[in-house]
Amino acid sequence: MRRRLLLVLGLAGLSDAALLWMLRSSGGIVNCLGGGCESVQSSVYSELWGFPVAMYGTLLYLAVVTLAVIQGITIRPGIFQLAQRGILGISIIGTAFSAYLTWIEAFVVHAWCIWCLLSFVLIVLILCLAIREAFLPSPRYGRSVALRGDATAIGLTLVAALPLTLLGSRSAKPIQNIHTLPPELVQKHLVRPESHWVGKPSLRIDVVEFADLQCPGCKEAQDMVRIILAQYGSRIRLVFRNLPLPSVHPHAKEEAETAECASEQGKFWTAIDWFFTKQQELIHRPFSLNYVGDMALDREKLSACLASGRASERVRRDMADAVALGISGTPTFVVSGKRLDGPVSYGRLAEMIDREISSNEPIERVIR
Repeated sequence: MRRRLLLVLGLAGLSDAALLWMLRSSGGIVNCLGGGCESVQSSVYSELWGFPVAMYGTLLYLAVVTLAVIQGITIRPGIFQLAQRGILGISIIGTAFSAYLTWIEAFVVHAWCIWCLLSFVLIVLILCLAIREAFLPSPRYGRSVALRGDATAIGLTLVAALPLTLLGSRSAKPIQNIHTLPPELVQKHLVRPESHWVGKPSLRIDVVEFADLQCPGCKEAQDMVRIILAQYGSRIRLVFRNLPLPSVHPHAKEEAETAECASEQGKFWTAIDWFFTKQQELIHRPFSLNYVGDMALDREKLSACLASGRASERVRRDMADAVALGISGTPTFVVSGKRLDGPVSYGRLAEMIDREISSNEPIERVIR
């Protein structure tokens, strides 16, 4: 009975994860009917090593179902115990990873995906049953009895899961990946004369990143940005603009202002790298002038700059420009006036840049 319940829970989880994977792979997201699925599934955390997280969930539940079926049909105690231990090990890993993803939803993305929470509940129940199974082995049945019971369990689970699957797929909507911004907004708000940039472009291609220095996703994106610069640095201009989200990260605006003041000492990029490196350490406390030595900054000049309000005004303009361009989350990239929404991988950003390169003729450009 416990093994069959494991099978039912595994099939329910498989239906849930497969639905999310299918929709994610086809460029859509499942609607939560009032929840925060769109925020969760379009965040950078919806992918791991270039693949949708839901894919790993699908494989995990498929393994649980397969091992549960093997337990029911094998007549060899060794294979039965191996499958039993396999389910236990898989459920431990799945529970730990699901707990991590739930923490991300609560404290980083600040949104809840009901389908992800359902998966978390299912894997926890599977773990509880697997632990109990390890201490109280299930009674053994003949193959024919086990197969008939498993077929019944599978049929009932699929019938029960079908309405939810149909509901989720019908309420799904596509991720709007690319939005072309109005030229007048691009000219006025995308890049200002005082904006910070690197690169030696020979084409009119601007890659603009709006980032929050306390945003974990922005920190993760920096590795991708370095690769983009190494590959395209001679053909693009990479612009960094501050978009602190004080409601989520209370000290982000203060850090952005500090980076702006560091620019007056020629240390803007040094400050950006330092804040991302120390992000975990600074996430719950304000920046202190005691750290200026780490960035080789003059303490008195930095203090005077912060007190003058110049940096605060520059950060405020960055934030206002982001609002005008319809940008509310970080990290957000804009490539030659085209805003990329949702999770941005290296492949996706590189493809966008390649497309812009192929459609532009090389020109001479004055580099300030």
